[in-house]
Amino acid sequence: NNYLYYGLDNGLYRLRTDSVTLTNERIVGFPTIGAEVVQGVAVDLRNARVYFASRPSGVSGNGYIRRANLDGTGVTTIYTDTTTPWPTYLALDVDNSHLYFTHGGEYGGVNSGDSIKRINTNGSGETTIVTGVVAPIGLAYNPVRTELYWSERGATPRIRRTALNPVNPQTIVPDVVAY
Repeated sequence: NNYLYYGLDNGLYRLRTDSVTLTNERIVGFPTIGAEVVQGVAVDLRNARVYFASRPSGVSGNGYIRRANLDGTGVTTIYTDTTTPWPTYLALDVDNSHLYFTHGGEYGGVNSGDSIKRINTNGSGETTIVTGVVAPIGLAYNPVRTELYWSERGATPRIRRTALNPVNPQTIVPDVVAY
């Protein structure tokens, strides 16, 4: 696959990266996703899917995680969140069919009620993995170490990680916010 996938305003885009002239293409947008802002994106090349998180363009409404084919067809809502803060950043564990997401951050305010959650790639099995996260930014999954990594803003900015079994959040870089 020669594409970079990203969210921007009310669309999911892909950028062809294997040519001299970069070709940018919106593959999902209005009216399919309504007046929403696409934020987190995770690509599953093995199963030819892209997952994306979106939130309302205002301060109220539902947040969603959706799945689509790599060309933007077959959009399916796999998770609906009726509470703020909404799902924001995504990390994919293809081997175990898990999708991790931050619940909070940019539009949830800076509070200690944010969390990191997990669902199956079909949207079932919601589980809270880490609580007490403060305004998370970014999320990455390391399949070799089975760990999650994220950055937090707030009064104590930091980069953190946790093993998944057992869950044990640790600060690995203090006093920094990484995007």
